[in-house]
Amino acid sequence: MTALVTYCVAFSPQAAFADSFDALRVRWAETIVADKAKVDPSDPVIVNGLKEITALGQKHWNSMNKQAGRTYLWSDLTNTEDSAEVTKAYQFLHAIAVAVQYDSYPAAVTKLTNAAQAKRDLIGALDWMFVNRYQNNAYKAGNWFDWEIGAPQVLLNIVALVWDDLTPTQRDNYTKAVLAKVKPGLDYYGANGAWQTKIWALVGVLRKNSNYLADAQARVNNVLAVPFTSLPGGTNTKSGMYADGSFIEHYRHAYNGGYGASYLSNLVNVLYLLKGSSWEPNLGNVTNHVVPWVFDAYDFSMYKRMFFHSVKGRYVGRVDQNYDAVADGSGVGQAVTRLIEVTPFSAERERLRKVIREWNDSNTSASHLVQSFVASSIHDYSHAIQFVYTITPRGPLNAYKQYPWMNRAMVHRPGWAASVAMYNRDDVRGTRLLTLSNETLQKETLQGLHLSDGTLQVMNDDFGQYNSDYFRRIDWTRLPGTTVAYGYGIPLVTPPGAAPAWEERHSNQSNWAGGASADEFGVTGFQLNPTSTQWYGHLHARKAWFFFDKEIVCLGADIRTTDGSETHPIQTVIENWKLNQAGTNAFTVNGSLKPTTLGWTETMESVSWASLEGMVPGTDMGYYLPTPGRIFGLRENRSGVKFMTLWADHGASQSARSYGYVLLPNHNAAQTQAYAASAPLTVLENSPNAQAVRKASIGVTGALFLKDQIKTITLPNSTASAMKSDRNAAVMVHVTPGNVKIGISDPTWENTGTISLEIWPVLTGNVTKLVSKDARITVLQTAPTLKLAVNVKDAQGDTLTASFTATP
Repeated sequence: MTALVTYCVAFSPQAAFADSFDALRVRWAETIVADKAKVDPSDPVIVNGLKEITALGQKHWNSMNKQAGRTYLWSDLTNTEDSAEVTKAYQFLHAIAVAVQYDSYPAAVTKLTNAAQAKRDLIGALDWMFVNRYQNNAYKAGNWFDWEIGAPQVLLNIVALVWDDLTPTQRDNYTKAVLAKVKPGLDYYGANGAWQTKIWALVGVLRKNSNYLADAQARVNNVLAVPFTSLPGGTNTKSGMYADGSFIEHYRHAYNGGYGASYLSNLVNVLYLLKGSSWEPNLGNVTNHVVPWVFDAYDFSMYKRMFFHSVKGRYVGRVDQNYDAVADGSGVGQAVTRLIEVTPFSAERERLRKVIREWNDSNTSASHLVQSFVASSIHDYSHAIQFVYTITPRGPLNAYKQYPWMNRAMVHRPGWAASVAMYNRDDVRGTRLLTLSNETLQKETLQGLHLSDGTLQVMNDDFGQYNSDYFRRIDWTRLPGTTVAYGYGIPLVTPPGAAPAWEERHSNQSNWAGGASADEFGVTGFQLNPTSTQWYGHLHARKAWFFFDKEIVCLGADIRTTDGSETHPIQTVIENWKLNQAGTNAFTVNGSLKPTTLGWTETMESVSWASLEGMVPGTDMGYYLPTPGRIFGLRENRSGVKFMTLWADHGASQSARSYGYVLLPNHNAAQTQAYAASAPLTVLENSPNAQAVRKASIGVTGALFLKDQIKTITLPNSTASAMKSDRNAAVMVHVTPGNVKIGISDPTWENTGTISLEIWPVLTGNVTKLVSKDARITVLQTAPTLKLAVNVKDAQGDTLTASFTATP
């Protein structure tokens, strides 16, 4: 690991502050342009990276308008009313500054044509920006973000880099301009709060102001490096990190893979900047919170560096033809690499190094993780290569996790992972976040109306599946896993005064969203009853997902229209998978190959199983219907991108309908056929009252009790009882030789009392003795049946567990 110089022993009272500030400035500057000793001229990764850095700096310097009396710096940045152009101008200048600073390094084999002149032009441009674009005044037309965050964070980096070449007046001017633009006081939350705090800390360093650094220290200690464990008083939402690893931005949206990544990066930057100084934040928070977030909030939200789109918010729409899903996790990887230099204990550092190695090695389809650091920080790259090729990788995950705060569920298995997205109705007496279907702030991702309608995303080693052309071409009205009133389309413009508004597309009329887990297995359920609008239709559905060892069991019940005038058919989308360039992936149904002709569509009767060939060996997808039924298929060309869509049609009826299918990731046709023949699952119930599935071969049973009433789930074709609850509940049972583990939750958050749960030996074996339990669980009896009383008041949807010994 790169040695981290600390300054706490050298720091003294006010008289020594100048030296202390300068030390912090140099430390920060070296994260942008690494110390020459760390830039190895024999490393081809560094040499090639510096070639690109020099080329970019040369490009922006060449195109800069250098004429006297100029009214702009770049010909494509001439709009004085567009705040984004201020940020872009500083980004161009930053590229020049970095190239200038590296120009004298031996590893920079390609040089600027005249580095000294480039530096003079750079500083002249900084003066021009101060006079003409980013002045010492309160003018902030356009997007506040550019003035308060986008532009100043880049400007302060430049000032730190070329500090010795600036006059005291210039340093004062540029940093005063930042103070004139940024909002007084550190009162933003979430990603904006982390950006704001980093900027405030850098202003403190550059203006040698200890009060600013004390402010940043306090904000990290009291807000940024600690999770929300409840909603702040008087609110029903707050942006930031929550105790379960949910990251919320813009108050109501899951963003671990978007703003959450920026949050981690900027928080780590402040921790790194101030470590060892008189303003060092509490490193106990790093141990207790920030390091665990790496695993709970970020590692679990990715599959091999690809974030689930359920935690990307409007970022899913920020794609172009060059978008690479694998690159999503690079920023987090770089932040974790820098976090290693802050983390106080060796065991934690070792754990973080192992996960970096895992991310680095697990996905080689595109950009190399550690090598990608060179573009923004050779310092981080030089640190990472000291361990990344020698430490043992963490290994693939085999786990399930419920995120009650953001209404998400995720599972990881070796070779694949999946995520479900849901949303709820209200704040449940001020205790629960009110989440919404999708965010359309600034008119982004307007098509994403159904992104949280039970969208089920499965990722495997087909790393190109979710690249640039997936969300640019998919039918957004048929996202996998969703149940929709098909045919409304999605408006890209909201009429004035009509619902839904830009920022608040849709809310749900139910709080039933959540689940429970036992060990690596989980179940989650969702009552979809969206606020009816002219764009959404009128529908209701009870949706459930059971995550077992090699499959995802998907059940739906009580599917109906909620208005007799509804004419659009309700459909459940089983699959919407991107095909190869020719669109010829083999699709097999009940042993018969279907046509590969684009435009093929068919109503397929009595489907028992099907298999769709993947684009990469080992990534085929299998489908199994416990009760054979009718499935619709469509192989289509969507503006050059080919898709296979599968769905079930429930009609437009007020009578309750249902569905049941099983997804088998990485199962080819032969494996799927064998699975169907073995029929390893038992659907215990799929009704408006309960949904339950058992896989006896692995000792797992999942159950959802859907109403506040006494309900007994029985064995199929029998009156023999299996499980009973008196309230809404999610239950997971896992039996292993000699032991049984029970997980239970209140997914509604509405229960202010207890859940009475009874489980019969047919599911648990003969329970003999309590091993451990959550304090909220009272064991009423272990025989002849297991009876529990579970206090779920203010349990926040968490899974409460109890373990017992048992005999067959």
